This record gives sequence, structure tokens and C-alpha cells, in this order.
Amino acid sequence: MSCLNLQNLGDSKLPYLVTVDPHHSPEHMLLKWTTRYPVLSVAASTASCELHQIEGKREIWFCG
Repeated sequence: MSCLNLQNLGDSKLPYLVTVDPHHSPEHMLLKWTTRYPVLSVAASTASCELHQIEGKREIWFCG
């Protein structure tokens, strides 16, 4: 599986770069979004204890 398929960018001969917190805004941009640090909760703590049950299923891995 290529990066283009993974990111659902389709077939292209152009290279794509995904960056986090760049020093300056790129000249060309396909998408920009803002995220925040997660808020810890009882539900999040419970879910992290159950992560081993779903980790790697259907080739999906979690981080963070």
C-alpha cells in the first residue's frame, strides 16, 4: 500500500508532504486543520485499557 492510497489522495505523479507545525506556511496546500491535545477522561482511560483487543485488527493501529 502506498502513502497516496493510505492518505486517500488518489493517483498522482506529484509528491505530497504531510507536516506538523511548520515554521512557515507552504506555498501549496491541499488541506489544513487544527487539533488540540486530548482531554483525559474516565472513558479515555477505560478505552486505553481495552486497546489490546482492537490493536492491529483490520490493519488499523493506534497511537498517541
